[in-house]
Amino acid sequence: MAETKRVAACAAAVLWGLAAGGHAHAQPKTVKVDFDSTAAYRLNTGERRTAVPSLLLAETRAAILARAQAKFDAALGAGVVTLSEGRSGDIDIIMSGEAPPLYGNVGRPGRPGVVYTETFRTLVDAGGNLVYPSGDPFRNAAAETLAHEIGHKLGVAHNPRTDPYTIMTEGFRVPPAVRAQGVRQFTAADVKVMTTNLPLAGAEFKIDAFSQAPPAGGEQAGSANPQMIGDNGIDFSALATFAAPPGAEFGFIGYRDEFVFQGDLTAADLQYMTFDYSAPIDFAVRFADGTVYRSSDPGVFDFGLLDPNPNRTDRTVYRTLVGEFDTPQGTATLRLDVAAFDPESAGGFVAAVPGPSGVVLAGVGAAAVAGFRAGRRVWGLFGK
Repeated sequence: MAETKRVAACAAAVLWGLAAGGHAHAQPKTVKVDFDSTAAYRLNTGERRTAVPSLLLAETRAAILARAQAKFDAALGAGVVTLSEGRSGDIDIIMSGEAPPLYGNVGRPGRPGVVYTETFRTLVDAGGNLVYPSGDPFRNAAAETLAHEIGHKLGVAHNPRTDPYTIMTEGFRVPPAVRAQGVRQFTAADVKVMTTNLPLAGAEFKIDAFSQAPPAGGEQAGSANPQMIGDNGIDFSALATFAAPPGAEFGFIGYRDEFVFQGDLTAADLQYMTFDYSAPIDFAVRFADGTVYRSSDPGVFDFGLLDPNPNRTDRTVYRTLVGEFDTPQGTATLRLDVAAFDPESAGGFVAAVPGPSGVVLAGVGAAAVAGFRAGRRVWGLFGK
């Protein structure tokens, strides 16, 4: 099975090389935005909801689309991702007027995402004043959330950093005053992820909804696909550290069975991955010749998983995974320091976030990254 996957990946290497060498030649992605939907849809957690027409005027709709379009034009160039009102695009987004659970949601893979316009139309401050009054503040806030959910559909992870706030900064971290200004942009790392993933049929992670029971708590290690939490349906943002031969890239296998790029060795800034951990994830590495190895390939991937924060108290990371791909092309090591927004926890956010000065590491995790930098394996840390 693993050999078949590797042969197939090698056979596709020429096509991948063409895409990697000239992403501008990929077909433009069309995004259709539906302001009038009454359709049933599902959140990425599996929850079923029904859209409500936004009741926005034509002028307001056009302004939201134009401002979101400007974010993609600035990042990728004109005509690479095109937004228009309607349905049945490469990517579909619903602008729903229903009572908002949050700002928006990426939805199920290959299905519509959603932006809750009522979040911005009804939110008031302590004095009872509208946070996003009609006009520019409302339009800016809705447009940036629209761009955010489209970014997820193109494989871009959450960015938990707030210096500066970016399009992909997690919504609950962005102050209303910043959101209302409409000044957030995609980062260079976001642009590289989108550009690399544009040729894909689908750049979203798999959601094998609740088909496998989560493991018991505590430390894990082994050579099977890792499942990093004991809770279903929580989105995790992970700070990624990668060590591999030149030209290698890390990512995951998306819902269309394609390698979805998340980062490589050339990044000047911190790199992140975002997943829904309802079921085990196929982490993956792609080498310079286009060959892809998955964490599910027998005999290829080993990992150690520790929980430095079993009680979800004040610790640097919620859980850490260090995984190693042993392949004929060389060894690639991926470390994920995971944080989560957990609505059920007392404080909401269960982990601190690294600032722009670098990564703050705790205990055994710091030794693991030291091992990366020294080019050593780190399995002694996990009893392997």
